[in-house]
Amino acid sequence: ERLRRQTPLLVGLLTGFMPCGALYAAWLCAMSSGSAGNGALLMLAFALGTVPLMLLFASLGALLPRGWTKYLRKLGAVLVTSMGLKMLIGGLLLLRG
Repeated sequence: ERLRRQTPLLVGLLTGFMPCGALYAAWLCAMSSGSAGNGALLMLAFALGTVPLMLLFASLGALLPRGWTKYLRKLGAVLVTSMGLKMLIGGLLLLRG
């Protein structure tokens, strides 16, 4: 039972370290920052903005009733898909010039 209550925290921690597109963009900015110190500060800023929110959402998901999680997953899928479509359209508009 105790492990079950700590699962959202563990998932949040693991999710915070998974590579994603934004992380690759942050790495690119850090590598092109001019020095190792500036790159480290950029990566620290990225982590300070990303990891706490992921932990918060994972923890809040554990507090919601089980019936709501189904709807939240669907909402998350719709949001991710719509954001992806928006970025795709923006990229196509850039190509059009």
